[in-house]
Amino acid sequence: MNDKHETSPAAHPYEQGFLLLLIVAAFAGLTLLFRPFLPALALAVVIATSTYPLYVWINTRLEKTEWSSAITTLLVALFVILPLIYLLLATGIKASDLYGLIKAHIEQSGTKGLAEQLQAMLSVIPLPDRILETVISALNDNLGSIVATVQSGLLKLFGTLIDNTASILLSVTVILFALFYFYRDGPRLTEYIKDLTPLRNKYDYLLMERFRVSASVLVISTLGLAVVQGVSIALVTVWMELPWFYLGMATAIAAFIPAVGTALIWVPLAIYLYAQGHPVQAVFVVVWGALVMGVVIDNVLRPQLITWLSRFYAGGSAEIQLLDHTLLVFLSILGGLITFGVLGLLYGPIIAALCLSIFDIYEEIHDEVLDRE
Repeated sequence: MNDKHETSPAAHPYEQGFLLLLIVAAFAGLTLLFRPFLPALALAVVIATSTYPLYVWINTRLEKTEWSSAITTLLVALFVILPLIYLLLATGIKASDLYGLIKAHIEQSGTKGLAEQLQAMLSVIPLPDRILETVISALNDNLGSIVATVQSGLLKLFGTLIDNTASILLSVTVILFALFYFYRDGPRLTEYIKDLTPLRNKYDYLLMERFRVSASVLVISTLGLAVVQGVSIALVTVWMELPWFYLGMATAIAAFIPAVGTALIWVPLAIYLYAQGHPVQAVFVVVWGALVMGVVIDNVLRPQLITWLSRFYAGGSAEIQLLDHTLLVFLSILGGLITFGVLGLLYGPIIAALCLSIFDIYEEIHDEVLDRE
């Protein structure tokens, strides 16, 4: 028998290195090619992952993959994507108007006028006269730099918000197309990725499972609680003849930020009502914000919802370390917001959760050589 047919040719000594170089070049080329669509594709992955059980439920009844994917995409578009786009568009327009009003007010009032207004506002706060005089003196001495910093910060914040809003609007078609194919080809794509990675299959499944659970729980719990918080403050302010829609929308957005969250809205609102001569309404807003929104919704409803969603998506077996650590959530959200804009509210915690999963894999693989003394 001919040995030439029994043995494969020896690999070139530089074959692995050259192949690795080609893989890096391929990733770089695809990233450069798809760069305009990466935010839309990333959002589509997150949405498809969190709503995949809906597709499975529909597909078990229709047993037609194409139709099930199309129907699920339509439902998600109607109840998730379009409301999200409307929220971001309305927020962007409102933010642009607000920035214009603030800028015009600063230019019209001047430094002296702003100082007088700040003194009037501070005099409402029950502080000792000595502390109040010190604060007013410090404001007068540094008002110019404070105004410049506020203008620069507002321009950056609102500009980022509007830019991301426009980006999402331009990417709607990409999101919808991607959703359809992610639903239809989801299992095949995950198997393909699993086969390509050099990790053992159990670690591939661990990363995919952590991503699936984290994305699903974070997206649904955050969006759901944000809606509850927004509706809550809207119900309170509608009878006060305040702009309840925009206050509700602002509260829903602020609810994404842990630790401070909705207090960014109801605390200034209470101060405004008190300064306008409505102490009863101000006290009611404080009580509602602290008890209902702070205690009931944030500290009672949120953990229960996260626990229920974790059991639903992972049978209670997946450990989502990030969700139990307020500092990590806070930093990941702020980092995501600075890096990715508005969509970083979702991307930040998911990236952080995946990083923690990678650390877990490293710990498990190298457990025997880690110094634990």
